[in-house]
Amino acid sequence: MNVFGKQDTWFTLQAENLRHVDPEVITCIQDTERMNQGYDALVLLPAISCLVLFLQADAATGGLTTGEEISRALRLLRDGRRVFLKGVSHAMYKDQPDLVQQAINAFLSTLAA
Repeated sequence: MNVFGKQDTWFTLQAENLRHVDPEVITCIQDTERMNQGYDALVLLPAISCLVLFLQADAATGGLTTGEEISRALRLLRDGRRVFLKGVSHAMYKDQPDLVQQAINAFLSTLAA
């Protein structure tokens, strides 16, 4: 896993992304009760009609969502798929961009043209 150094390009990318975010979004994220207010997976997930792809990062390297959490979500979704990315952290696009792209491309190739 890459440990970010002070000059890592990730910081510039994140700063540019955050520059476009409404400050109220950041305030909401910092208040988890508020952020999750009104979120009911038992209602919302079954209402999703499109195919969903979960890219699951590895908890051993910083993944945030557990296998059990994704399994519960998959049971609630009409059509969901999971790809476990061994050795990949939450910052998967930074850690293993080629592996992430391969997983997305494989998923997309299963969709009808």
